[in-house]
Amino acid sequence: MNRTAHWIVGVLLIAALAPVARARVGLDAFSAKTYSSPAGGKLLYRQLDPPGAAEGKKKFPLILFLHGAGGRGGDNQRQLADAGFLKLLAKGDVTGKHPGYVIAPQVPSGKRWVEVHWGLDQHTMPKAPGDQMRMALELVDQFVKDNPVDPGRIYVTGLSMGGFGTWDAVQRRPELFAAAAPVCGGGDSALAARFKNVPIWAFHGDRDRVIKAKRSRDMIAAIKAAGGNPKYTELKGVGHNAWTAAYSRADFWDWMFAQKRGATSTQTLRVACLGDSITFGAGIRDRGKQSYPAQLGQVLGSGWSVRNFGHSARTMLRKGDHPIWREAAYRDALAFKPHAVIILLGTNDTKPHNWKHKGDFAADTTEMVQAFRALDSKPTVYLCRPVPAFPGRWGITDKVIRGEVIPLIDQVARQEKVPVIDLYAALSGHKKFFPDTVHPNAEGAAVMARTIADRLNADF
Repeated sequence: MNRTAHWIVGVLLIAALAPVARARVGLDAFSAKTYSSPAGGKLLYRQLDPPGAAEGKKKFPLILFLHGAGGRGGDNQRQLADAGFLKLLAKGDVTGKHPGYVIAPQVPSGKRWVEVHWGLDQHTMPKAPGDQMRMALELVDQFVKDNPVDPGRIYVTGLSMGGFGTWDAVQRRPELFAAAAPVCGGGDSALAARFKNVPIWAFHGDRDRVIKAKRSRDMIAAIKAAGGNPKYTELKGVGHNAWTAAYSRADFWDWMFAQKRGATSTQTLRVACLGDSITFGAGIRDRGKQSYPAQLGQVLGSGWSVRNFGHSARTMLRKGDHPIWREAAYRDALAFKPHAVIILLGTNDTKPHNWKHKGDFAADTTEMVQAFRALDSKPTVYLCRPVPAFPGRWGITDKVIRGEVIPLIDQVARQEKVPVIDLYAALSGHKKFFPDTVHPNAEGAAVMARTIADRLNADF
């Protein structure tokens, strides 16, 4: 983990590339960039474009590389030399056999991809990502929007500190990655079921005295216990520098670039998003692409069909001023015969003239759950805790959402044994995502989409 040692190793490996027949990729091939997060903070990164990318005629895979502790700093260079990253590119042949984008962000000195100690035997994934991981994942999302990236071929790999980051990234966003390759890292084994279907190839040296091989062994065992089929290579006689052997294997890069998210799916899974104006995408300029159902479809990718059944101003309450029950959106959602139903209602119910009927809210919610469950498609029905209001408008109040609607939704979920997706918690503290205090903007919708996708990927 010594910065100087990593730097020296990187420089030596770069020099060693001279006789290699593959095209060399030097520092000057990478554009120096800075990502500015809408949630605050800046992340330095380097970007390599594949040949032909500027023509826009085809889509390319993308590698997210997470460096080790030796790559930290503020020069936007050290992350490329860390432990021989440029040799990684020579073996991966990203300008020849396997053309693809590479983005390599840099963590500032003193920071980590995951704010946990590397020497622990185990750790629990922090509820929220650290700032560096948050911005790295935001960067990937933005990069995919701005460049011709194949969304089914996004890969993450990292070494040491970046190995921890790789596990953390795939734990948080299993729907995003087609493959993950953590090298001498560690993750939260309790979350293995979340990403059991993501192709994994992990590496670790059996004589590693910095990060115990037990960390990788435990993760692999947990994934297998959850029903996954990961690959694991434990390198005999190798210490902490497992990355040299791992990234020098041509078969590793052939394996990674062969992975495609959703490639083994034989059935298109239908997802019905039923709700009010928040589901509809009110206030979002290009709701056809930026509403939460639209972004959910983009995040889930191939193998999923997501449909927006939102209708503005609608209530769950049958006695409300505009009950969803009377609308074509509800009937169409049933006719869609979904495999998963995302129900997001309750915000308009908080208006005083509607909430006077609050005694019926649990019964009406129960009836809707049962109506979808009765379909031949036997869908999994998800009840969402509504997003917060800041503090509200048009009679809608956050106090009632938080203190009365959510407890009733939780009550029905317990009684009917259906899962709850907590969109309230996902967007709490993000007032800037609510321009009119009630409706999330495109950034807020993106948070909703990722939160829902995480649950769907864990369950299907």
